[in-house]
Amino acid sequence: MHDTLRCPGCGADLTLPNLPTGQDVQCPRCQTIFEPKRAATNAPLPLRKRPILLDESDDDWPRDPRSLVRPDPLIGQWKAVVAGVALASSVLSYGMQAYLDYEHGRFLKQIQEGGFQAEFPGLFTERMARWARLFHEGTFWPAVVFFLIWIYQASRNLKLLQSAGMLHTPIMSVVYFFVPVMNLYRPYFVMQEIWRGSDPHAVGNSLTWIDAPKGAVVRSWWFFFLAALVLRVASRQLESHVNWESLGTIALMSCLSHLCMVVAGVLLIVIVSAVAIRQRERYARLYAD
Repeated sequence: MHDTLRCPGCGADLTLPNLPTGQDVQCPRCQTIFEPKRAATNAPLPLRKRPILLDESDDDWPRDPRSLVRPDPLIGQWKAVVAGVALASSVLSYGMQAYLDYEHGRFLKQIQEGGFQAEFPGLFTERMARWARLFHEGTFWPAVVFFLIWIYQASRNLKLLQSAGMLHTPIMSVVYFFVPVMNLYRPYFVMQEIWRGSDPHAVGNSLTWIDAPKGAVVRSWWFFFLAALVLRVASRQLESHVNWESLGTIALMSCLSHLCMVVAGVLLIVIVSAVAIRQRERYARLYAD
């Protein structure tokens, strides 16, 4: 004789042989360990409220996770690749801007020390500066668009990866980047939530990810991003009260701001790549045959 029971972790129906009373069992799907409550032979299972593993408010999402058809590969992984390429192009443009600011500062210093006979140092030319600005505008906005598309997809994948209790929906994960004041801290929490919810080792149940460690790389990314923002705002304030002595300081602050954006961009590429890997590993652990 076999007993039929329902896993309290994922709601899957399990068929087990007769076991001694008090014997614990482990669900092969969600790895939840529990003591089974016996049901009468051939008796229908009572209706019980199961834990909510998925956001069932979406019309296109299955009501029962057991009806999921395993996709292969994980949904939207190509978006991480596109976002990484776009971010790399934007990082290159910020590096060019930092170099131009550096050369501009040297040029101003030469003028202050040797008069107006100084020549443009290094590779700094007005023509190069113009092309660098065009390249920056042509790479910055596509990088922003593809990054936000990736954010939405990565957040939405957490449903498939059975991470429940998220504080940010996929759409709000994108909207927070555009809300004044909130965009100074909410995107950081969004990224940490995606990082922890994608943890491949936190698969005990749908809420295990809450105890997963926060990403140090996410913390570093946000630090350099805020540092770049502060330096940019400070240089703009100096520009509003510009004088000859402050031109060199403005160029230096602008250079440091762009360098911080370069570091933040590189860290963001690392985050995008790491989250994609973590989600694939978590997916494999959850849906392994």
